Amino acid sequence: MPESSLSFGYDNLLLAVGDFLGFRRDVTAYSADEISQCDRAIDAGYRRFLNPPAVLDHMTGRMSAHQWSFLHLTGTQATAAADYDYDLPANYGFPEGPVAFAEGEGFGALIQRNEAQIRAYRQNITSTGRPIYFAVRAKVMAAADGVGQRFELLLHPTPGGEYNLVYPYHVVVDSVKDMSYPYGGAQHTETIRQACLAAAEEAEDEEGIHNKRFLECLTASISADRRQGSANFGYNGDHSDRGGLGKYERTAGVTVYGLEP
Repeated sequence: MPESSLSFGYDNLLLAVGDFLGFRRDVTAYSADEISQCDRAIDAGYRRFLNPPAVLDHMTGRMSAHQWSFLHLTGTQATAAADYDYDLPANYGFPEGPVAFAEGEGFGALIQRNEAQIRAYRQNITSTGRPIYFAVRAKVMAAADGVGQRFELLLHPTPGGEYNLVYPYHVVVDSVKDMSYPYGGAQHTETIRQACLAAAEEAEDEEGIHNKRFLECLTASISADRRQGSANFGYNGDHSDRGGLGKYERTAGVTVYGLEP
């Protein structure tokens, strides 16, 4: 399905910001410096949209910063025998819930541990089997790589074969210029446009007309996003292999492979 004709892509934002800054209407005639000015405003405005200021939540009566539903993605990972560390996607920001087995595999969610605990488990238990524990670890950054921070998924016990895992995570978003279209879709087009124009205003030390308009549009965008995300209650794992215990329940004396859960 083609992109909605109401969506504002990078070229549209470039024209909107350039027009505000008084540049020519033909973006192909922009100088490198003019494009650079526009790009700074677009990036600053998009960051403003992605990390909105706190607004009044009419449901709770409190000021709170909204978390966009479209930044919550679900990744998948197929394990392989004898492999226990797996690179997470380049856009992985941080976990939004437990790692779990895919639907139909008949197992519950994995138990989260920190990296040190996983390393200790691996020293004591070297056998393979179905993963029970997981941890997320930041990878060492090398200047020669030319990339930002990356993360990896650690599993224990070491998988004895192929298992299909799913994991919810918060996405790290690229610049609009690198994506063609911003996250959020057509329904947030005007909010994103006003955020970029507000950033251009600030760069020019002008009166905040567009910032006021951005805050008005932001309220409507948040309301629409809450309606869209209200049906998502998170992962409903199959805990049948855990004796009916809930995620946070504990039973004294229970061990798995000789280890305390």
